[in-house]
Amino acid sequence: MKSPSIIYNQFSLLGSLFVCLLSLPPAYAADDDRETGKSVLSFAALSNRPLAAPLPPLGWNTWDSFARNIDEKTVREMADAMVSSGMKDAGYEYIVIDDYWENGRVPRTGSGEDPRAGRDSQGRLLADASRFPGGMKALADYVHSKGLKFGIYTSPGDSTCGCNTASFGSEETDIKTFAEWGVDFLKLDGCGTPEKAEVVLARWRALIDGLDRPMVLSVNISRDFALTRRYAEMWRTTTDLMPVFEYSPGQLHLGESICSVIDHQVGLEGYSGGGHWNDPDMLQVGNGGLTLEQNRAHFGMWAILGAPLIAGNDLRSMTTEIRDILINPEVLAIDQDPAGREGYLVLRPTNKLQVWVKPLQKCDQMAIALFNPSSAPVTYDLPLTRLGVRGDAFIRDVFAHQDLGLKRGEFAITVPAGGAKLFKVSTHEFLTPPVAYVVPPLDFSKGPVRIEAEDESAVCFYSGYTTNGLSEFSGEGYVQGAKSWQWFSLMFDVSIAKAGNYLCSFRYQNPGPGLLEYKFNGIPVALESTKPGEWKVATVAFFLKAQMNRLRLGSPNQDKNEVAIDYCEIRPAQTNAYAK
Repeated sequence: MKSPSIIYNQFSLLGSLFVCLLSLPPAYAADDDRETGKSVLSFAALSNRPLAAPLPPLGWNTWDSFARNIDEKTVREMADAMVSSGMKDAGYEYIVIDDYWENGRVPRTGSGEDPRAGRDSQGRLLADASRFPGGMKALADYVHSKGLKFGIYTSPGDSTCGCNTASFGSEETDIKTFAEWGVDFLKLDGCGTPEKAEVVLARWRALIDGLDRPMVLSVNISRDFALTRRYAEMWRTTTDLMPVFEYSPGQLHLGESICSVIDHQVGLEGYSGGGHWNDPDMLQVGNGGLTLEQNRAHFGMWAILGAPLIAGNDLRSMTTEIRDILINPEVLAIDQDPAGREGYLVLRPTNKLQVWVKPLQKCDQMAIALFNPSSAPVTYDLPLTRLGVRGDAFIRDVFAHQDLGLKRGEFAITVPAGGAKLFKVSTHEFLTPPVAYVVPPLDFSKGPVRIEAEDESAVCFYSGYTTNGLSEFSGEGYVQGAKSWQWFSLMFDVSIAKAGNYLCSFRYQNPGPGLLEYKFNGIPVALESTKPGEWKVATVAFFLKAQMNRLRLGSPNQDKNEVAIDYCEIRPAQTNAYAK
């Protein structure tokens, strides 16, 4: 006869299992439209087709290592290396060719480049024959012969981001061509499209669903993730990720850093799962000057996010240490957990240290990441009870493949500088996932709230650099745009307690000879010319919804970037009280 305690434990486990099953996300779920608060049926719910990406895709992309210098020989060698390195056995399967495979060129006005034919007499896309002499079908066949899948890139506009022939007006021809070549993964980049995002997404979704083969649709079309979720398997949540852990003061920002991308994922977990995935961009593991600790933290954080893992390093020459990071089976298991839950921020014990949690399929398990972007190690007493852990918990360090034994209550962890710790936590009872961290709303009780442009804890991204050469600036410096480099952009996320009309005032210098019309969230902002050393203020009125808002000040083109932004101040506006 079984003891009462054994019987109780069995019933407890059965109850836990029942609760766990109820907590799993359905394969076909309703999306929450964050603008309206209404439930919106996802595209997956309308389709009887099997999910093309039931788990976050794993693969490799040409862009980060080769950009425009890509050719057939290199792609074949990368497929070989994916197999020989053990990455294929670890679950990686996609080999994706990014931009610059095309023969056609659509040069920018005034660039001096000659256009090149991009299509044959039947309107089909042409690959650059000098770099892909065997053609795309033969290359796809080679990739498939290795037990891998083949991906390709295009844009819904007249030209790609690299000014190559794109698909606008030829979408049906192109998707049929891709299918004939054997494409399994389509990266659709949003450059140059003249149409609204939903029109583009719906068209490509319908074309793909009309094929007799599955094809993953990866898009960078819209920042409305409730929208992109309805149509795509994965979608970009940020601008381009660079092989930079965190930008240092005075360093030109050419794109996102690893730290800024992680910050941008806060609050996005509701969009991901059920065969549709937030994509914080391709991995930079093994690229640039990242340290092993930074590479490990980067990979671990993408895993806690349940993100697609698309490597971008040269697989032929990677070190054993980098390979071991990419094929760490315990980290990959967290990313590929069948529940498909995205990890989310739960605690910010300091301005830098972050604690993230990812619920796993087994409801007595979770993954926990501690992320420390600062330049010094941090020792922190991790409060297990605040993370939904009751009683004893068995802790496994998945980076080190080391058991830390049973822990209860709190236990001290030292997180290395510019690094992370990643744990798998197992208990004897089902876990209660903790509530997500909520960014505190701006407090206007003492007047306008000032956000220094150079404050990276408040500003989520800017394309420029921090400096302090001008006089009489506020704070520790200001953000200076770079001459003739892309477009100046200053973005920051703010949490608002009450929806309504607000005013935002920018303190700036414009050394140019005339007025510049920038845009703030699509609203024109006139920046008058300033005398040397003179600061002026421009103000714009706009509406903010309750909770999180992304604000962006941007230049009209790449020749109007040399402004300096000192700070912005936000304050509530009375009804119909607009800036003059």
